[in-house]
Amino acid sequence: MFERFTEEARQVVVLAQAEARLLGHGQIGTEHLLLGLIGEGAGPASRAFARLGVTVEAAREQVAADVPPDDAAPQRQLPFTPRTKGTLEAALRQALGLGDEYIGTEHMLLALLIERDARTARVLSALGLRPDLLRTAVMEERGARATPDPHDDGDALLTLAEGSGVAGRALEALGVTRGALREAVERARSGS
Repeated sequence: MFERFTEEARQVVVLAQAEARLLGHGQIGTEHLLLGLIGEGAGPASRAFARLGVTVEAAREQVAADVPPDDAAPQRQLPFTPRTKGTLEAALRQALGLGDEYIGTEHMLLALLIERDARTARVLSALGLRPDLLRTAVMEERGARATPDPHDDGDALLTLAEGSGVAGRALEALGVTRGALREAVERARSGS
């Protein structure tokens, strides 16, 4: 999966590990991914945070207040928590749902907003960031529609189909392939 990551997205993972170490944590959690997304500096997610006035220092302060340091000795390579693994997998689904062949910082942030990890949600809330505001900002930075068509829920449908949840299994049971669904969504969007 990491081969699909942009340079900026790879940098987020490197920064997330550095943030976890700095805070004395033995695993890379979604809160560390959030810090990496804010601090990376070049990708759409980082630009969105900057535009909203969020600094990595303020976010780090919130994470430090919420998650105490671990007592365990630091490992050379910190593992991802299960939630972080799930978020990175969801970033791939976000990329595919948006028709992208790569995984960028915007996909990571969108996945983070969907995953709804309690720690990350508390940090975002403490920083005064609503998920809908952040999603709009990152989509604007990405160059996508600033205000999506309220009748276009195709991306949501594609994202659900990519998952291993009930919707994905139901579509599979009906014989609806992801490729056929993507084509149908595009036809519906173009009005044909």
